[in-house]
Order: sequence, then C-alpha cells, then structure tokens
Amino acid sequence: MKSADLLSLSRLASSLGLTAQDWQYLRKPIITTFIIFHLVCNFSYLFNNHPFFSSIVTTVWPYYAYLGLDQNWGVFAPKPREDNPHMVAMISYRDGSTRMWLYPRVERYNLFERMFKERYRKFGDDNTVWPKFRLLWADLAIYIARRNYFDRDNPPETVTLIRMSRHIDPPEIGLHKLLNGPHNEVDPFLTYNVRADDLSNLTDADLTDNARGRN
Repeated sequence: MKSADLLSLSRLASSLGLTAQDWQYLRKPIITTFIIFHLVCNFSYLFNNHPFFSSIVTTVWPYYAYLGLDQNWGVFAPKPREDNPHMVAMISYRDGSTRMWLYPRVERYNLFERMFKERYRKFGDDNTVWPKFRLLWADLAIYIARRNYFDRDNPPETVTLIRMSRHIDPPEIGLHKLLNGPHNEVDPFLTYNVRADDLSNLTDADLTDNARGRN
C-alpha cells in the first residue's frame, strides 16, 4: 500500500479518536479484512449463477457496481443467457410525429470498428436492457431525447425504450441454424415523459449538431 494511502488511513483513525498506538494495533486486521472481503466478492462473481454465491453477489452488488467492478457471466454455465437482445427507442414529438433511434449493434460493424465500439455492446446488450439495471433507464431516455431534439418548435415529448430480442436455442436444437436471425420479440420496457428542464440547456448549436448526426 502506498505511503499516501497509509497517511490517509492514519488521518481517518485520528478523526475517530484512535491514538497512534491503537492504529498500529488495528491497521493490519482492518486491511487484512478488507482484502479478504474483496477476495470473497471476486470468488463469488466467478460463480455468479450458482444459487449460494448468487445470494452473496446480490448483497454486495450495489457496492461492487458503484466501484465499477461488476461483471456479468451470462454466457457461462450453469444457466447461460437465453435471449440475444438489442435496443431501440421510439421518440414522439409535439406535432405527433415519431422517430426511431437505433442503438449501435456491434455485430453489424467490421472487425476494426468493433475494436473501438465493443463498449456499446457491453453497456447496452449486456446491461441496460435488463431489469437489473433499471436505475439507468431514465438517464438513457434523457440522453436519447437530447440527441434527437432538432427543432425548438417541435421538441420530443416521450421516449420509449424497446428491447428487441431473439430466443437462443440450446445447442441440440440450434446447431446449424442461423446464428443471429431477426430479433422478432418486442418488449417496451420504459416510456419516459420528457420534461422541459431535460432539454433546457441545449443551445442552437447543439440542435444543429444533432441534425447533422441523425442516424
């Protein structure tokens, strides 16, 4: 551990009313407990689909996700993911018109492009479209509304997030079938009513940039 980290811990101990002698006595057990705790968390994540270890993961997940350490093992046994999803959004405007916004689909990029856009699959297909990450849905809807705002007189009023998916057959059934066929299952999982303050700080230049970048 770096000297700066030890100094910070020492200051924390002082703020808690511990003497230098108390801290020397307690610091090794505290640091050791912290390390063991993270080893248990990491070990549990390796067995994320095991019922016992899943109960541990469920308990510590908010802490793990906050630190950016969350890992998804949905493609591994004993229960790999059964659906292949992607996300789209339907934006409704004040004048009654609608527009579909397509989330990037990495499988449609060439190999070179995928190297730089893999994060889109991780964020969208692996995380955001699933109920476990519902805390991200409203912010994502606001982002989409802002990116699809082109005209001051015709702002977006609602954004509907839609999960499109295709069931993945088990190997004994799906072998030799089309690997990634049409995603025909439709699940609208959020309709967000856009508020005026969601769009209030966008400038005319931002709207122009949005219009240039329409997909």
